Amino acid sequence: MADELALEILPLTSQRVPHLAELFGEGGDPRRCWCAFWRVRGSGWQDWTAAKKRTVLEGLAGRDPAPGLVA
Repeated sequence: MADELALEILPLTSQRVPHLAELFGEGGDPRRCWCAFWRVRGSGWQDWTAAKKRTVLEGLAGRDPAPGLVA
């Protein structure tokens, strides 16, 4: 019998931001955008640093409804 892996999907909270940061640190688009593209109005978003975009998502963490899910 194969081992089963459990996948837990939870809302993003301020306590889970470090877990998300670890995932985004792996590379790819999330590393640069921090899922902030659809949350920031106006032009200039592409000039923001990843740290500034992370601050946007961190500020939303813990709200109801959650800004996203973490698996």
